[in-house]
Amino acid sequence: MNPEFAREPLHKKTYRAITYDWDILSTYSDDPKLVCLSEFEIAWLLSNTDYMGWSTRWTDCPCTPGDLARMKARLEDRLMNCVNFSPYIQNTMYQNEMQGQISVYENDWDGSDPQSVNPDAPADDFNGDDSDDRNDALCSACTTYVASQIVQFQQYVLVNQLGLALGLLAIPVVLPIGLMATVNFTTELTATQALADALQSEVAVNDVICCMVSGLEGQTITQANFGDALDSCGLSGDAELIRAYIAQDLDKLGNFLSFINMLGTAYVASQAGAVVCPCAETETVTYDFTTSDESWDIENGRGVWTNGVGFVSTVQGNRARIAIGFDFPATWDIKQVEFDVDYSSAVTPNSFDIHDRNPYNAFPSTTIKAWTNLPLQAQTLVDVSDWTSAEIGINSSSGDIGNPPYGSYIISECRVTRYI
Repeated sequence: MNPEFAREPLHKKTYRAITYDWDILSTYSDDPKLVCLSEFEIAWLLSNTDYMGWSTRWTDCPCTPGDLARMKARLEDRLMNCVNFSPYIQNTMYQNEMQGQISVYENDWDGSDPQSVNPDAPADDFNGDDSDDRNDALCSACTTYVASQIVQFQQYVLVNQLGLALGLLAIPVVLPIGLMATVNFTTELTATQALADALQSEVAVNDVICCMVSGLEGQTITQANFGDALDSCGLSGDAELIRAYIAQDLDKLGNFLSFINMLGTAYVASQAGAVVCPCAETETVTYDFTTSDESWDIENGRGVWTNGVGFVSTVQGNRARIAIGFDFPATWDIKQVEFDVDYSSAVTPNSFDIHDRNPYNAFPSTTIKAWTNLPLQAQTLVDVSDWTSAEIGINSSSGDIGNPPYGSYIISECRVTRYI
């Protein structure tokens, strides 16, 4: 059959979702064509482009979520800018569609019973009876909710032509059943480049998802509890920007009801083994240097281990110096490394580094973790999932050698959080 006329195989209907077959679509040329479409037909296509950006709607596509996001953005841009067509039509149609679905949830909601929205939702707590399937469903629902809000941000930026560089937004892969959460979006949002940059960090996005899971575990399903889900995260940097963005709309009734619906949908999926959750279980291994050197190495003669104290700095030249390192078991998948450091000097050190282990004289020129406050306690480095080792090194300022007998710096403990 001539592929120019073979339209029927382009869509395969499975369940209630339409999927796109990459093997067939990729046979078509990507060269621009002049096509006659009415405004209605353009709006119709634009109202469906969100689904085109979902990896779960594609079969055999060697595409990352970022690839699909770029393809979707390009299609939307061409449909909106290559013809005399207002981009606001797309936003209006999309929001009307979302609001229509939320209205269904609001009509079904009896004011107290989550199962009035979705009979498969838990009846009491967000993670129901605390079974594996219910906990998996909660995590999948949180992942889907955050993914949906990131998609909304992307659409808001593109439709309003804000000129922000979106890059590869870290949109989590949603449930294999191909559903996204129907969510309301703050139209008064100040979309900043800082937020767009933050949304490119998969680690930061996952931190927010996992905080949302923790905030809802064991909590009764109420709108108030849902609204408070991200209030106690203790995040910073990119993760805090994302948390504030997601949290601003948690108090909306429509979003709460949509989340209940997703809890039910995700529960059915989890029973079939379909789970999307970046929040793997972890354990923390503690190295107590006050009782043992824990087989950590002193680097380049910088420091000494003292029973009952820990690793303490020694004087080299006119500086107090300390450096210790350790190779973790090869099977460990590390999430976080944290050191407890004390000092007996009132002077900020000349350098302080925590990094993946390498020869001590090859510290990176830019410190990964800077000395931030005095007194120094519990310095933490996160986002170390690709590390196989850790090393910490501290050098005092010139002439600042500290107080005998323990020098300027003491490393008393290291805690390593790993995925299990």
